[in-house]
Amino acid sequence: MQVVLIMTENAPLKKSYQRKGLQIVSMQLAALADSSAADGYVAYSQRVAKEKGMEIEYKGSPEKVTINDQQFTKVNLEETTEGSVQHIEQYVTTRGRALLQFFLISPDTAGLPTLEPIMQSLQFKMPAAKKPGPRKPAKPQK
Repeated sequence: MQVVLIMTENAPLKKSYQRKGLQIVSMQLAALADSSAADGYVAYSQRVAKEKGMEIEYKGSPEKVTINDQQFTKVNLEETTEGSVQHIEQYVTTRGRALLQFFLISPDTAGLPTLEPIMQSLQFKMPAAKKPGPRKPAKPQK
């Protein structure tokens, strides 16, 4: 896994778990992902959190959402950090061999809707079309 971006609210007098934020994490997959990879990863994350006794509680079932023609699996969860609960919306999608996770994080549930425009503004560029190679000259006919 590789952290791509961490952004937090500019509030110097607040502790890190008291700030709203966005985290983007990328993971390279061994092969091209199919349409079930995001769902599978969310299910795997839930299972691992439970098995390891992590202070993460998944709220409700994952749901499919589409943002600007990109399909995501979205799940809500709560994570306890230093005795305080953080409310999180996790969006998971795939692009080729990459699994991408977007975490919207808030110290209260009222803060999550203020972060959702970030996800709504997300756009993926389509891969560049391959340019045709140079044409070979036609062979003279006999």
